[in-house]
Amino acid sequence: MTIRLRIIKQPDIPVEADVITPSHFVGKKIEEIRELSVHKGNQLLPLRTFFEVDGEPTKDISELKIEIEGDVKRIKYIGHQMDGGKIEIHGDVGMYLGSQMKAGRIHVHGSVGAWAAAEMCGGN
Repeated sequence: MTIRLRIIKQPDIPVEADVITPSHFVGKKIEEIRELSVHKGNQLLPLRTFFEVDGEPTKDISELKIEIEGDVKRIKYIGHQMDGGKIEIHGDVGMYLGSQMKAGRIHVHGSVGAWAAAEMCGGN
């Protein structure tokens, strides 16, 4: 099952989106995923502020794939502490991609920011 995120608004400053991981999405409805909070400076904003979210949710992390489309180089911490599932990014991505990752797979069709896979101990 695939959840698709398409960037609809470029942030003016970097956004910390450590909720963009299969473990945060698994078992949730699309409406709940849209409301997950990301950090922009000192603000907590729903994911829907920056992304169009659609797809087919699942309760099994091994079946969950997150596809991200567009330039997300101002979005940090995607896949942070990821422990299963897959993320595929079509575009450039920001800092700390897959940091502290334990399991799963991230595939990027573009460039990655600094400290990608920092402190990674599993996955690929």
